[in-house]
Amino acid sequence: MTEQAYRGKTYMAEVAALDAKGQATDEQQEYLRRPENLADWRSALVELQKDLQAQFAKRKADVDELKRYCFTLPEEEGKALFREEMREYRRWKAAAGQYLASLIGALSECKMLQRQAADYQESMHRKLGWRLAQDLQAFLEDDRNLSYREETLRRRDKLLDRLDEYLAD
Repeated sequence: MTEQAYRGKTYMAEVAALDAKGQATDEQQEYLRRPENLADWRSALVELQKDLQAQFAKRKADVDELKRYCFTLPEEEGKALFREEMREYRRWKAAAGQYLASLIGALSECKMLQRQAADYQESMHRKLGWRLAQDLQAFLEDDRNLSYREETLRRRDKLLDRLDEYLAD
C-alpha cells in the first residue's frame, strides 16, 4: 500500500488512529507492524499525540472562557449552563485520556518493534559477514590446491561480488 490522502490525513495516520482505538482490521494491524512501515507509523503516532494534546489545551481554554461568560448570566441560568458544559467536557476528557493512553501504548510497541528490527538486521549483517569470511577462507585454502585456474577465477569473482554487496550495506 502506498501513502495516499484520506480525509485530510495520510493513510498511515488514519490506520494508526484506528489501531489505537482498537478498530483496525487484522490486515491494517499487520501493515503498521511491517519493518518498512515502523518509522512512518511512529511519526503518525507522534503527530496524533500532538494533535490530541492541542485539543486538550483548546477544550480547557474553551471551558475557562465559558466560565467567565456564565458569570455574566443570571445565577441559576449561568450555573445550569456551566454544569451542562462541564459534564460534556469531563466525558470528552475521559474518552480522550483513554485514547491518549492507547496512543502512548502503541508508540511503546512501535519503538520496541523498531529495536527488534534493528537488532535482527544487525544480527543478519554479522551472520553474512561471518559466512563471507568463511567462504573467503575456504576459497583461499582451495586456491592453494586447485590446478583449474579458470574455476578459481570464477569463484574469486563471485566472492568479490558478494564482498562488494556486503560492504555496500
